[in-house]
Amino acid sequence: MISPNAKAAFETWAAFYVLESAKCYRNNYKNGWKVLCYQSKKRIENFTPKSLFIVSWCFMHRMTHKTLYLTIDDSPTSGTEEILAFLKEKEISTVFFCRGDRLEKLPEIATKIVKSGHILGNHAYSHRHFSNLKLKDCFDEIVRTHHIIDNIYREASTIEYPKVFRFPYGDKGDYKYGHHLLPFKEAFLLHRTRFEKIKSELYHTFSRKFFINKKNEGIHRKIEIQKYLVSMEYVPFHKSKINYNFLRCLVSHY
Repeated sequence: MISPNAKAAFETWAAFYVLESAKCYRNNYKNGWKVLCYQSKKRIENFTPKSLFIVSWCFMHRMTHKTLYLTIDDSPTSGTEEILAFLKEKEISTVFFCRGDRLEKLPEIATKIVKSGHILGNHAYSHRHFSNLKLKDCFDEIVRTHHIIDNIYREASTIEYPKVFRFPYGDKGDYKYGHHLLPFKEAFLLHRTRFEKIKSELYHTFSRKFFINKKNEGIHRKIEIQKYLVSMEYVPFHKSKINYNFLRCLVSHY
């Protein structure tokens, strides 16, 4: 059974997200999202050192009601089995976005996730910023994890399954490093070292032309990565067949 402290933290966190997501939808979306991310970090400080997971929500703007989806990032970990026990008790299904390197170390837990009626999502192999990698390395991060997940599903006697991908840190390889709400220049400079910034001020390394070229290159990289994902039959989460009824059917099946 999951510990009382972890259980209380989990329930408080979930309730918090339902409340705050409604506020974000009603008020300014972008500003609300920043506040939501900041507040959520404070809510999970006392959860458990064994595992790190992220509750993410998404709105379908054309839906008549708001839907909250639970996803867990950076899986599997040594604390995943404890989380699975809690999810089973509450009859909750979720998507575990998994790192390839962790799947290799804990394949038995990954198989248990599938057999418990949950979905394995691709979260790249080593959880590195795609903006720091060459395109070829980005593709390798995706495909290595894809093959590992595919083998786990086959071991669980499941051939067809939803293919969903989440970028590490939300970084789509466009040199914005996941800071999608910020202007390109500001997002790019956030991940420069102090030495690089000083050097730029002295030698004008980062000129206006530099940022224009870098931004265009980033857009091209993002498009190429998206094309690669589509070629492997990955679809955006909100366009996948994963929904509340789909997840409930999985629970009843297993």
